[in-house]
Amino acid sequence: MKTAIHLAATLAAALWTDICLAYPGNGNFRNVPVTYAAKTRTDWVTNVTTMVGQARNPGVAKPIDWKRAQSITNGVDYIPAVLTAEGGWPGTIVCHFVRINLSTRKLRFTGTERCEGWGDDMPDDPKHQCRQADGTFLKKRTVREKTGDFLARLRAPKSLGGRELNAVLAWNNAAWTPWKPPYTNEWGSPNSPLYTDGVQVSDIGTGYGTHGNPKALGNGLQNGIFVVCKDGKADIVPQMTPALAKKTWFSVPAFVWRLATKGKAPQHIDKSVRPRTAIGLSRDKRTFYLLVCDGDNEKSWSKGCDFPSLSTLLVAMGCHEAFNLDGGGSSNLCAWDFANDRPMVLGRPGGNFNQRDNGSNAAIYFQ
Repeated sequence: MKTAIHLAATLAAALWTDICLAYPGNGNFRNVPVTYAAKTRTDWVTNVTTMVGQARNPGVAKPIDWKRAQSITNGVDYIPAVLTAEGGWPGTIVCHFVRINLSTRKLRFTGTERCEGWGDDMPDDPKHQCRQADGTFLKKRTVREKTGDFLARLRAPKSLGGRELNAVLAWNNAAWTPWKPPYTNEWGSPNSPLYTDGVQVSDIGTGYGTHGNPKALGNGLQNGIFVVCKDGKADIVPQMTPALAKKTWFSVPAFVWRLATKGKAPQHIDKSVRPRTAIGLSRDKRTFYLLVCDGDNEKSWSKGCDFPSLSTLLVAMGCHEAFNLDGGGSSNLCAWDFANDRPMVLGRPGGNFNQRDNGSNAAIYFQ
């Protein structure tokens, strides 16, 4: 399938051979050069206050006008937007709204797969917090990887350690451990139940999305698990049952917060402002929504988004059910720049615009 990205950006040329640098062990790429869709937030100022209403009344939102969206490829729409304090929002929020039609022909989900040595103990390295409270060590589940590197590796030839998939969009996925400065541990143990291509990648019991009893939140809601079955049908479920696991192609558990339920935004006690990544489904479960909010950057860009605003925006996008993924410096969204054969970062990840090596990433591709 031929795909095309229509993004208003000045793109730098690069040769594919210059960015296919595999390192031994698992064929991941490290520090693949990327282009940025915007150098400043004013390059794409689309203040959506008129589309979603003001944030002074969290949970009350007008539907976003998706007619304003750019088409990334078949079935994938994208709106970059800047919300401002003048519009009633808690400071400047740089948002990336994505809508994906799950009925699009040959559309598939994939994610970070099992690493080599899956199940082995992580090295005895106290500074990385690999030893747990009971004296045992965290197990290797994935190799940490930047979202841009992950997207490049998906598309790369198998001879170079790639997977030869027609991947078009990638984002950070499940939360993961170990998490302690200097954040340079190579491996990750993502929240479970995490599945990629029908294989369970992680079985770390965090309680955020479980194989057992679903976790009850303080607001009376239950956290969930986003599941795409092998037949392409998607759902957000409270727990992964053995019967469902046999049918699962891709899944990711919620991290901490349920952000929309039955098309309404719940109340949130936590109003901290950070970079965010969240996903949701429409009521008929035929549309997938992805929202990434930049943050932790210089004042001219964005500090992030609070949970009340995030819930409001997800409902405005069209989410009937939605929840939080990993956030902070992990939040990232990349599209493939077909003109120059390289990943394109659609926003600005936290930490001085540097992409973090995440323990879990996700993507969509076409068979």
